[in-house]
Amino acid sequence: MTPANAVRIRAPGPDDAERVTDLVVAFDIDEYGTPDFELDDLRADWGSPGLDLERDAWVAELADRTLAGYASLHFDANAEAFVHPARRGLGVGSELLGRIEERALERAAPGGHVLVGQALSAVNSSGRELLARAGYEMVRTYWRMTVPLDALPPPPRPPEEVKIRTFD
Repeated sequence: MTPANAVRIRAPGPDDAERVTDLVVAFDIDEYGTPDFELDDLRADWGSPGLDLERDAWVAELADRTLAGYASLHFDANAEAFVHPARRGLGVGSELLGRIEERALERAAPGGHVLVGQALSAVNSSGRELLARAGYEMVRTYWRMTVPLDALPPPPRPPEEVKIRTFD
């Protein structure tokens, strides 16, 4: 890795929120075509019970302060990791995965069993390969369903025994 591509991993702070949001949005656009994340989502994540921002979240920053990646480990051992599409291949994902696993082990009861979950899209082949090399296995599948709304949908037609009314 050249010094220009050197990556510094550190805990995020409140001043990083907009840059982390921008990184996750770029990741979403690359994977899904549209963003599915905004600043309020990140602030809610960072304020969620059991998340210690100093110990359970990381940003990967290049020498020019560009964010290359972001990860967090939630109280339920579900991890989230994002590498900016333009910064793949620098080892950021591997480094963040190592931090996630290390922290999960720190939080575990002595001699306890640790399971870490990470959701990935089907198009994230590099992330899937990274996790497979690290011994992770796919355990469930989620579907993202969309429908184009060029016009109003037809009115619902419930069965006769179902009555729809306004809430009192």
